[in-house]
Amino acid sequence: MLDSGISVLVLYENFAVGAAILRRLLDLPMVHMVRAESVSACEGAYDVVVLCPYLREHRRSEVLRRWAANGSTPVIELQDVGGGAAATMVSGHADSGPAHTVLSALRLDAAAA
Repeated sequence: MLDSGISVLVLYENFAVGAAILRRLLDLPMVHMVRAESVSACEGAYDVVVLCPYLREHRRSEVLRRWAANGSTPVIELQDVGGGAAATMVSGHADSGPAHTVLSALRLDAAAA
């Protein structure tokens, strides 16, 4: 069962990837879909941050500076590997409740960065 009390920020460059992520996270009550170019406008804390695999390096760096610096916010970076999807935990722990909920909804396991 999905933890219904978590908030998720999804940053995407590619609309098709963002839409695919959203379809899998529809059962969560608070999912903020934000174009990566607007990341600087994101305020507040999120339980989990999900990164599109096509995020530009300077935007990725900003995300890591803002949400991964404390080490407690799970940051999940999606990857396009040989036509399949994979995920890497860039920050936080995959066994945390919110990260596990998001990974389950995405139907992915995460490797540690």
